[in-house]
Amino acid sequence: MLLAWFANASRVLKPGGSFFIWGGYANLGNYPAPIKAAGHHFYEPNNATDLWHVKKVNPQAMVHLTEKPVELAVRCIQYSSKPGENVLDLFGGSGSTLIGCEQTDRNAFLMELDELYCDVIVKRWEAF
Repeated sequence: MLLAWFANASRVLKPGGSFFIWGGYANLGNYPAPIKAAGHHFYEPNNATDLWHVKKVNPQAMVHLTEKPVELAVRCIQYSSKPGENVLDLFGGSGSTLIGCEQTDRNAFLMELDELYCDVIVKRWEAF
């Protein structure tokens, strides 16, 4: 299933396009083989050029179980796109990517299956 997903990402990404995987270390070992098989480059953590120190979201203030700080989304967005370009987030969650795109003049396209979190995303964006 991962190979199919990464192969489809190869099909739709423009040359030079990139994507980020947000997740914990528990699943990190599952990604390199299908990413490489689909023709992507995977830069393992020991090859990282930067170490980012971003304050995590206060657990009492979280509106989503896996909420990411907007600052983290902004850094990823700025490293991989230019103002006016499109950013796709297939797991909209709490809307951090949407707010990050608003802050950096990108066009955000989000998907979220859970209707409850769709409402959370809209409310967070309206409050922004």
